[in-house]
Amino acid sequence: MRWLFLFLALLSVPVLQAQQIPLALILEGLTHAERELWRPDWPLSIPPDSFKYGTDEETGAIARAAIAGEDLFLELRVGRGGRVERFPFMLEGRMAQVSVAYGLSLDIQEIIINFIHGGDPWRLEVLERSDSYPLIIRASGGGVWYFIYLTHTASEITETWYDVDGNFVGAFNYSLTQIDTVSKIRAYRDFHNPTDATEFFFDSRGFVTEITGPVGSFRALYFREDLPRYWERRPVDSSNMDENGFGNFVLQWDANDKLVRITGWEENENASLDYRFEYDLDDTGNWNERREIRMVRINNLLVPSPGNRIRRFLEFGE
Repeated sequence: MRWLFLFLALLSVPVLQAQQIPLALILEGLTHAERELWRPDWPLSIPPDSFKYGTDEETGAIARAAIAGEDLFLELRVGRGGRVERFPFMLEGRMAQVSVAYGLSLDIQEIIINFIHGGDPWRLEVLERSDSYPLIIRASGGGVWYFIYLTHTASEITETWYDVDGNFVGAFNYSLTQIDTVSKIRAYRDFHNPTDATEFFFDSRGFVTEITGPVGSFRALYFREDLPRYWERRPVDSSNMDENGFGNFVLQWDANDKLVRITGWEENENASLDYRFEYDLDDTGNWNERREIRMVRINNLLVPSPGNRIRRFLEFGE
């Protein structure tokens, strides 16, 4: 009901269409990046285990995991105290690399968002906070400055955007749900498109099983821990580089939790898909290179063809 009051109150205010991003999604992604990095809306070209690793026997911790491929570099970096400093995040159909800087009090000071396939970067500076949660943020994107005001309760988050003159330019409203002891975003709406809600569904452990909204529909059924066995992708714009893969897919894993095969049917290509993977391993048993082998049907024969290659860099530390 609070969103309804906000909506009615703002109807009388001249609304300036401007570019905004749902910042509260980024803040939640930061909170859960180590355990729940992958979500069903990730591209098919970045498989779910891209950032999974076994810990170093001596230190038991990881400082950095990065993957690189054609037109791709993404990094997960965990600093002292387990605070995530860099992580990849799928933001409304675009894959982004998020960087976070902390102050001496270990509160968030600055967030930088870079989209890997183009788009203006965002720089967000936290000016005020309440119980370590950002309250007022100064943001710049596309050469334009904004101020963002966040209010956070047990059941919802309201995120309001203003220009430098204090004029209202947009807002997001987020409803929250409680999974065990953890609060998570259950759905959110953009003020400019209030009927197009994005919704999130979770299993009992808190892993995302379904995302539906304006950018498409994405579902996953998990096989073991956070490894998906069945994956359904229905992006609205399947031609987008960040949204590749349209169809139903089955993922096969070996006993060491390495992805060995993806099969399925790509509806936009009207063709079956069969990807197989081979690895180079380091001394700790983690893979540092994965080669994709695409099985192509020619004259009723499956012929192997080279696909994507991803190199991975792991750095362990205390």
